[in-house]
Amino acid sequence: MQAPHWLDDIFADPRNSVAALTSSNRFLAAIAAAQRAFFEQEDVQKKNPGLCGSSPAQSGRNAFLEAINRP
Repeated sequence: MQAPHWLDDIFADPRNSVAALTSSNRFLAAIAAAQRAFFEQEDVQKKNPGLCGSSPAQSGRNAFLEAINRP
């Protein structure tokens, strides 16, 4: 048996899971965090073209995953 998770409610009705997920506050906050991280990293790279690091897309993905997995 697994511990309860916020996604359990999302998948309680599989026919409605996409709408339930995309309208959840946690998902919307994760998308906002991803967008912020993307644009921040894009700005850093524009100001420092020789800088090594993650791409804007990778920064966005990481921010999304961190936000969506917060307890």
